[in-house]
Amino acid sequence: VYVKLGLEEMGECVSRRWTEQEEKIFGEVVRLNPASQRRNFWTPLRYAFPSRRRRELVSYYFNVFVLRRRALQNRFDRENVDSDDDESDLPP
Repeated sequence: VYVKLGLEEMGECVSRRWTEQEEKIFGEVVRLNPASQRRNFWTPLRYAFPSRRRRELVSYYFNVFVLRRRALQNRFDRENVDSDDDESDLPP
């Protein structure tokens, strides 16, 4: 399952397959569908990227998006790092 979902790949390799515009759209879709509001961003992602396979979306989310979001959170406020605050609006 791990390999089937594309989780074995490294973030840098995965991110090279996405354009800057695609990355922005991906981020917007995830931000507009927060889990805290019982929203599921996977379905909107599939509509936003009809040519991408589910494996590519999952791989990008876990190998690139989540890691970048955590890095931004850590740099944004080192005194108040909260790994549970994944949906906060961070600076671009």
